[in-house]
Amino acid sequence: MAHFLVTGAAGFIGNRVSEMFEELTDKQAQVEHHPAHQTDILVNWADISKAKRLLGWEPQMFLVDGMRHVVEWYRTERAWAKEVATS
Repeated sequence: MAHFLVTGAAGFIGNRVSEMFEELTDKQAQVEHHPAHQTDILVNWADISKAKRLLGWEPQMFLVDGMRHVVEWYRTERAWAKEVATS
């Protein structure tokens, strides 16, 4: 049985992702920085070559484009989506 970590976002770090959301939403994120936990993965260079080779799978869009779709969806659905409990 083959196992896959499917990602097209290899090399992106949290700070850059939050910056991308700031750019897409024109809002400043409220970011709190804390020391890394001993079990945190500091760098992840996930590789999709196995999934491509065995499954013929490839990402359908770049990370920022997917994030743009999420932001657009939320803006369209904000009336009810803002009420969803996330904690």
